[in-house]
Amino acid sequence: MFLANKIEKKLALGLVEIDVYKHPGAGKILADNLRDRGYSVTTTVGYGVEGKERLILKIILPRKQFPDFHGLMEQYGKVNMSVKSITQTYGKVGGMNMIRE
Repeated sequence: MFLANKIEKKLALGLVEIDVYKHPGAGKILADNLRDRGYSVTTTVGYGVEGKERLILKIILPRKQFPDFHGLMEQYGKVNMSVKSITQTYGKVGGMNMIRE
């Protein structure tokens, strides 16, 4: 199992689920910009430690595309996000039909 995990990380196989946390106004703009680039984005409302409203953007994409996605996020200033490996998904996976610039 350990060897399989190391190989998977090297080959960047599999999928990642990314949750991005932004203030509502900036989050909506970011979600729309990501959709314009071909990402599939689901948004929900959450609340931070101090009770402030946050927009949570959920994006699922192939692990190989994460470095490009992370670079894109750096263009939007401070972005808090969590990244999780997932093993299975059904339906459209964002980033599969991405618009290349």
